[in-house]
Amino acid sequence: MAANYENELEPGDTQVDLQADEEDGKTQPFSEVARAEAALERTRERVERSVSALRDAFARRTDWRAWVARQPGVFLGAAVLVGFMWGYRGPGGRVSNRR
Repeated sequence: MAANYENELEPGDTQVDLQADEEDGKTQPFSEVARAEAALERTRERVERSVSALRDAFARRTDWRAWVARQPGVFLGAAVLVGFMWGYRGPGGRVSNRR
């Protein structure tokens, strides 16, 4: 479930604005800020997908209804065993009430 980080930058992320600035007449690499914002947005989306996938995987693995549906015999046997143990426990149980 590892994320693919090979293509961090997209083709348009490396372009620089070569239009002259009206005040100084110099070129401004405004795309550096845009690149950082785009990279931050992509990272946020990757983290959001990872957290969502982790939440779904956790919910699937801890769903007791699915466990019972897959192996109902095991759970029925365990319930019967627990019932007998509870019903025939030590003093005060069903066995000690007989006279």
